[in-house]
Amino acid sequence: MSFHRKRKVLSNQREIEVICQSFTPLTARSFFDYLRRSKQLAFVWLLLKENPSRDKDELVERILQVKGLQGKSNQTLRENIQKNIQMVANWLILVQHIRRLKETKFSKDNEEHKATLKEFWDIVTENQEHLWKDWKDVGFQGNDPSTDFRGAGWLSALQLLYFAKQHFSLCRRILYNCNTIVPNYPFACTGIYCTEALTNLLEQGILLPLVEWQSDQDDSLKIFHEEYVRLFLLFHHNWRTGNPQNLLDFGKYMDKTIQQAKDRLRERGTILTTEELQKAQNMLV
Repeated sequence: MSFHRKRKVLSNQREIEVICQSFTPLTARSFFDYLRRSKQLAFVWLLLKENPSRDKDELVERILQVKGLQGKSNQTLRENIQKNIQMVANWLILVQHIRRLKETKFSKDNEEHKATLKEFWDIVTENQEHLWKDWKDVGFQGNDPSTDFRGAGWLSALQLLYFAKQHFSLCRRILYNCNTIVPNYPFACTGIYCTEALTNLLEQGILLPLVEWQSDQDDSLKIFHEEYVRLFLLFHHNWRTGNPQNLLDFGKYMDKTIQQAKDRLRERGTILTTEELQKAQNMLV
């Protein structure tokens, strides 16, 4: 029995009252899980999926009516239900946006796609041309990187570029480590795996607490990209501090990293805290 259901039994309150007594990003995920399994409130889930921008006050009133709480509800309960609904709506908007980017096939004939890849190359190889001769040196499988983007589409290229632009020093240090530690692993392909993994976690609702209820799409997208950087760094930390025998161990270490990320997101809402992020960075050469 879940924590919220135990409290419901002990206090004789409806589960939605227990969940919405307060509002935090983590309680929003409890509301999300409740909304998806509730037969009575299935219509709310369907209405939000159909149109995440629909009027939230109307949905609050309909929830209170269905749950028989209109006469006994207080303002705090109404406000918290509304905030939770807004969080779920923002999450749905982000999922739709991320899904569109992921399903957009990367094309070497698309000028915008080519520009994304070229900018990534220019950033990571700046003043180090003697180290990086071709695409394989930065972690692609061959000299045509477009073939590696099949799993996560244009989104994976955008996230590699975000990492290089917004965390230039960290990105370059990890790339250097990838090619010098033994056994090494492919930087770019690892980034693509991280994109796929993080998208799956987002669609499962595990990343929902990161979507601020008052944020716009750009804010949510940036938060999503920042967790991508944290996931990549966590994998790198596991690889360096573990004992991989060769590249065949890649899948095992990636699975371990994804499970750690899932557990940490459920417990505290982020893959790495600011302190952990700094500590992991300090361990890089």
